[in-house]
Amino acid sequence: MDKINVVLKRDDKKLMQKLKQNFAISKKAELCLAIGGDGTFIKAASMYSCPILPIRIIENGSIGYYSDLTTKDLDYIIKNIKEDNFIVQNISNKIQVTVNGSSYFAVNEIELKNISLSVNFILSKRHGKKLERIYPYVISGDGMLVTTVLGSTAYNRSAKGPIILAPNVLCITFLNIDGPYSNPIIVGADEVIEGEITKYEGTLKYDGKKICTLHNGDKFQIKLSDKQILIARFKEKIEPFHSKLDRLIKGRLINK
Repeated sequence: MDKINVVLKRDDKKLMQKLKQNFAISKKAELCLAIGGDGTFIKAASMYSCPILPIRIIENGSIGYYSDLTTKDLDYIIKNIKEDNFIVQNISNKIQVTVNGSSYFAVNEIELKNISLSVNFILSKRHGKKLERIYPYVISGDGMLVTTVLGSTAYNRSAKGPIILAPNVLCITFLNIDGPYSNPIIVGADEVIEGEITKYEGTLKYDGKKICTLHNGDKFQIKLSDKQILIARFKEKIEPFHSKLDRLIKGRLINK
């Protein structure tokens, strides 16, 4: 491969010069290098549909959970890209949220969050033509997150949601809700989550970006889309889960 795209956390002239000496840089390339942290990877995955190669930068507190390699491995990375010596994996599909006739696609999570008071809402799931309630009561609290395997280690984990290792599921993690049951709920990939606001107001977001404010009676739908998130990896450099988790934990300790 002789053509790549690059998304940088911050400008690095020396790094870019080295890449330009080996590749043509083009937005229409078949591979994108996301050089930074997890935010840079999410940005690249949101912008481009081609495979993303996440490369984490070396700095205190930088976790780069999705990356197997760092900028110290740049010579290895360049050599193996030029030789097409990498594999492409579909690590998740984007989450689609539809509201007011428009759809938005998240890499990490969909968030419903109260504005001042609690936001009250009901949740159902649709499988084909069958619609049934997920939670038997009106849910009242700060809101909820909906995530997949990919986003489960981000905001979802901080909100006491599970780390998901299985592909093709959606996880609902409640945010400080009242009531006898507050555990996360897992639904299948072929099911659609349908929500309706019943009291107060809430903000609907995808990957931290505001979509709109929802009021009493407003509805929204969340499902796994058919948009794949593709990641490029090198077979002999795939970092095991326990190592990534160790980095995640240590990174959080450094940030504190």
